[in-house]
Amino acid sequence: MSIGDALPAPVATERTIEGQVVPWNQWLEVDNPREGHFIERFLPGSLRKSFGLLRRLKGYMEHGKTRTFERAPVMQVLDAWETGTGAFFQATLLDGIPPFIVDGIRRGLYGASLGAEPIEVERTRFPGRSAHNPKGLEERTYRELRAFDISLTASPAYESAMVTLRANDYLADYSNAIFRVGIEPVHFLAGPSRRPRDYFADIPPYRPRDYLADPPDYFADPELKDDWRL
Repeated sequence: MSIGDALPAPVATERTIEGQVVPWNQWLEVDNPREGHFIERFLPGSLRKSFGLLRRLKGYMEHGKTRTFERAPVMQVLDAWETGTGAFFQATLLDGIPPFIVDGIRRGLYGASLGAEPIEVERTRFPGRSAHNPKGLEERTYRELRAFDISLTASPAYESAMVTLRANDYLADYSNAIFRVGIEPVHFLAGPSRRPRDYFADIPPYRPRDYLADPPDYFADPELKDDWRL
């Protein structure tokens, strides 16, 4: 295969997606009847323990609340990790996912959402008005969360919590060689200037766990396996 040649037919391989789950220290306003009206932010390290329990993370569509998929997983979460800017994940889509979902991910129409329970949270009920809180709403800072799922969503809470297909595999016509063709990160228009911004510039090259020490195995450690928060 040389430059300019048309790509051969794609190989039927797993479709891998990557994206950001939440950014750190970015205030977000929450207003719904179930949770209330407040602003929240996530701190670095708040998901480290949950990511150590990777086998418990499910991959849903809209947290299992759609009529099409309900509580059936739509992807397998392969890895989840923290960087200095936020929490990220890598997953493979399951076979049989409707083509319009895959096409929507390719076009940058889907983001990621975290399903989690606060374990350690700091609350400031009457903080007063400020630049990041002009309404003076209650402030919640999450220091530790118990994550249940990472879901695809058409309405991510954070602009930066977008997902994209990372690569496709192609089988050469003249041999059994498989060529891995990377897809460029999706660019989105954001901010007052509406200039393109690459939200995936901060995703470290795989393997992400080369950048951070592996979290402990909470099932193998006898001192941690009975932790009530697991």
